[in-house]
Amino acid sequence: MIEARRSATESEAAKVVDLGCSYGINGALLKHGLSMDDLYRLYGAAEADNLETLLARDRDLYAEPADATLEMVGVDPASRAVSYAVDAGMLDAGISTDLETRDPTPEDTAAIENADLIISTGCIGYAFALLDVQTGSPLRATSGGKGMLPNGAQL
Repeated sequence: MIEARRSATESEAAKVVDLGCSYGINGALLKHGLSMDDLYRLYGAAEADNLETLLARDRDLYAEPADATLEMVGVDPASRAVSYAVDAGMLDAGISTDLETRDPTPEDTAAIENADLIISTGCIGYAFALLDVQTGSPLRATSGGKGMLPNGAQL
């Protein structure tokens, strides 16, 4: 989908918003070119009780993205997970909020606006928050074909 968007717009830059991002796994996959097998090896053997060592390793690992033109923005109510993903470099930006219970702040909206792709892997609640509840269709802006949040903020 990202490549199709790049072809259609003749622009390499792309912005992906990952709803329910947790620790930024989709950023590791999409922006950094790792596989699920890579992640299982990395984190299956990781010493989770030494967070500083793990974070230092991850900062080195994610310092040079495979796709530097892809901007990854994560949204998740788990603030520690989002902070870790941003600090480690799996995400370019992160928003700790629950879009089902409150509207995004102006800062949140600025971080997610103009998204080229919205993904949600295993996060059903947020996916529904971005659907028109009457039709089940994705919410669309009246101009530009970009998405909109339920409060009318353009993505």
